[in-house]
Amino acid sequence: MAWLFVVWIVKQTSPGQNETVSIWDVCTGALVAEITPPTRYSWGMVTTLAWVKVAPTGETLLALGTGRGLLATALIKGFTPFRVGEVSNHPAFSLNDYIEAMASDPKASRIAIGSARGCVRVLCFTGPLTPVTTNVLVADAGPRSLRFIGNHLTIFHNFEGKIKTWNLEDDPHSPPSVRDSRMAIGHAAFSLDEENFVIQDIGRSQFKLMSANSRAALKMFATSNIKNRILQCRSS
Repeated sequence: MAWLFVVWIVKQTSPGQNETVSIWDVCTGALVAEITPPTRYSWGMVTTLAWVKVAPTGETLLALGTGRGLLATALIKGFTPFRVGEVSNHPAFSLNDYIEAMASDPKASRIAIGSARGCVRVLCFTGPLTPVTTNVLVADAGPRSLRFIGNHLTIFHNFEGKIKTWNLEDDPHSPPSVRDSRMAIGHAAFSLDEENFVIQDIGRSQFKLMSANSRAALKMFATSNIKNRILQCRSS
C-alpha cells in the first residue's frame, strides 16, 4: 500500500507562537501526526522544509527551517503507520535571522539552508541528530530557492535576480558561475531531467522558462496572481 503525505504548516496566534506542522494522509484525509517545538524552544514560525535520507543509518528526517535561525529535525520512525520520534533543534543562524530557503540532496545525506541575510550553509548528516557544516557560502542577497545537481549547488536570489552556481568540491572562496535572470525571483523549480527550470518574476506577474545549459530564455508565461507558486516543472 502506497502512502502519500502532505505537510501543512500552521502559524498559531497564541502569545508563545507555538507553530505546529501537521502531516496528513492525502489518500484518506486523516491527520496522522503533528510536530511542535520541544519544550523551552520557540521556532518563531516554520518557513520551509525538506525530507532528508540519512545514508549511514537509513533513517528519514523531516528538516524544518524556522524564523529564529534554528534548523529543526524530526526523526521519522515509521510510515505505516506514520510515527514521529525525537525532534531536535540545531542553531544555524542568529536568532534575528530566519531560514529563507532549503534544499535536500537526493544523492547524499546533506541539505543546504539559506538565511534571509544571504548566508548559505551546506550540512551533512552523519547520523539523525548530528548535522555537520561542510560549506559556508556568502550569497550577498536573500536566496529564494536552492537546488543540488551533483556536486553543484544553484542559488536563486530574490530582488538581485542572480542565479549563482557553486561547485562544492572547489575552494569555498572560489567565485561561483553567475547568470542574470533580469527579474525579481519569487520561486524556482527544475524539471525532473534537470535540463530546464522555471523562475517566477514577482515584479511582472509572469514565469520564465530557461535552459540549464543556455543563458537564453525559452518562453514567458503571464499570470494574474503573483502569489502562485511553482509546484513542478517537467520537460517533454
